[in-house]
Amino acid sequence: MIGWSSLAFMVVVVGCFVLACTSPGREAPQVEAKAQVAGAEGVVAGERGMGGEEAAVREHRIASGVDGSVVMAVGERLLSTHMEHGSVGYTGAWTIGDEEVLRLDRREVAWKHPEKMAEGMSGADEADVTLVFEAVSRGQTQLTLEGYFRGELESRQVIEVSVR
Repeated sequence: MIGWSSLAFMVVVVGCFVLACTSPGREAPQVEAKAQVAGAEGVVAGERGMGGEEAAVREHRIASGVDGSVVMAVGERLLSTHMEHGSVGYTGAWTIGDEEVLRLDRREVAWKHPEKMAEGMSGADEADVTLVFEAVSRGQTQLTLEGYFRGELESRQVIEVSVR
């Protein structure tokens, strides 16, 4: 059974999560990811089209801590996964040089300890966060991912993005 204080905590956590995911600001990510820069392989993910048919969408994964470049087609995605632990001080930021070429499509959060968060345990907000960027038009831009610990810059990663 969930007590009122636990329920109130869950409402606050969910509210903060919704606010963070819908905020137009650039707060949140730190950098730690997987590989698709400077020639690494892409991944094809299934997605349903408007008629319900399966459509292939190519996804490129960013290698953790490695500057590089990626060539994409319009409609393809660029993914970066990192650890985030706001209560401890791990946060981050991203900057897109030209949002007419590349835009943040969504931010997916996978909580590592959802049961502890539901119990109201402080410090249980550790999560794996995946940023999903989409190539929206032809051109070139730069994606910068920065990782912070308690407000101090710990890492910076620059990816040159070419959309053809």
